Amino acid sequence: MPIHRRISLWIKPFAKLLSKEISLTNKPNWTYKISKDEIKQFALLNQHGLDTATMIELSFKEHKKILAGLAQGKSLVDMLCVNTKEPYFQTLHILCQSLPFDKAIRCADALDTVQSELKTKVLRALAYPTFLFLFSYGLILFFSQTIIPSLLTYDSSSTSMGLVRALQIGYTFLFVLLLLLILGFICRHWIPFLQNKIETLPLFRSIDYYSFSLIWCALLENGCSTQVCIQMMTKMKATKTNAIHIQSQLEKGVSLLDALHSEFGKDPLFMRCIQLGMNSSNLLHILPIYQSRTLYDIQAHIKKYILFVQLFSYTSVAILVLVFYQVLLLPLNLLQTF
Repeated sequence: MPIHRRISLWIKPFAKLLSKEISLTNKPNWTYKISKDEIKQFALLNQHGLDTATMIELSFKEHKKILAGLAQGKSLVDMLCVNTKEPYFQTLHILCQSLPFDKAIRCADALDTVQSELKTKVLRALAYPTFLFLFSYGLILFFSQTIIPSLLTYDSSSTSMGLVRALQIGYTFLFVLLLLLILGFICRHWIPFLQNKIETLPLFRSIDYYSFSLIWCALLENGCSTQVCIQMMTKMKATKTNAIHIQSQLEKGVSLLDALHSEFGKDPLFMRCIQLGMNSSNLLHILPIYQSRTLYDIQAHIKKYILFVQLFSYTSVAILVLVFYQVLLLPLNLLQTF
């Protein structure tokens, strides 16, 4: 084989690798961040008839990358919803598949507002009792592991340590149970078994049904039919499990009311409101009645939880103080015997 052919065969792999590296370096960097405020600003400008390039330049910090993507034929919605890990952008991307862009943004804003308000109310209500529970648990662990064992060296026959151990076991059991409930509530969308178990608890069932009605209402307000609402909710994390079950029933030829009853029959009030709304073709104004009632029930369940945690924590701390007081008196009792 001639020498020039051999050289060309040796150089060819390196030439391909070099050309690949050059193409990668020339490829634009699509890693950028877009905030909710930028999306809202773009929606406001969209109402005034400006051209797309001007609206992008005025709304987004990364406007150069977005405009370059448009020039290469990329979808504007895909680029604006590049941060799909955040629920707001996930919802917006789903809504844009069935709604005009301005309506999709309004609907996503409404859903984000009501869901964040619900989370804020629940977290605020649970913050103090949870702190009180964890503080009491930490106090019991501290005393049982450090102070009381050293004081009991004066009298190993005292029953005080047994009482403290019982409190520690009880708190540990409740702490593990609380963690399992939280993890089960978070992972319920991926595990149907957990979803069914969670719905047996009134508080979590009320939160799930309340979220479903909120999203349904927001979609109806933006002109979506009930069928389209169910289809879009099958893609949303908060309503995915319930909506998929309803959709499967509809595909089998079951009526919408029967499909809803098979999924939400555990809540008679919800079904009553749905039936009234469908019969009067006024579902959009009936569902808020259910939401206000359910929100009251959620707050009532949370108040019961708060009362239980407060009573349990205060009682445990009182028992711990009495035990600690008795243990402190042990050296004095021993001195009196001498």
